[in-house]
Amino acid sequence: MEYGYSFDQEMSVFQRMVAGPYYFDEFGTDDFPAFYQLMDQVKPGDTVFIPGLASLGYSFQQIRDKWLLLADAGVNICVLNKPEDIGEDNFTLFLRYLGEEEMVIRRKKQKQGYINARLRGVRAGRNWIRKIKVKRHN
Repeated sequence: MEYGYSFDQEMSVFQRMVAGPYYFDEFGTDDFPAFYQLMDQVKPGDTVFIPGLASLGYSFQQIRDKWLLLADAGVNICVLNKPEDIGEDNFTLFLRYLGEEEMVIRRKKQKQGYINARLRGVRAGRNWIRKIKVKRHN
């Protein structure tokens, strides 16, 4: 059976593509109730159509987690805006690449934050300049 899942603003895509029911979450919600209703309905071998990866979440972590939930359920996932030259095996590698890119971007932002803090005069870590009083016995 075919299903569609997306945010409510992309509804016209499914009216032309999906013969089965569609599930829509409101844009801006964090709990995604319609996605979990969809997960209760799908069976192995079913096909879920999504307009793009952004429909699965707001971060790479959410996208990856939902993708893995669908894949573990044995569902065929059809991403409508996916380039045709990326096959299913390569697409899983592409998702791994996205996760690694998220980590690289996070580290760059963190490094820039440290640099900005140092420029403002903020010191982080242990104070190594503290003077230690030494008692001398005469």
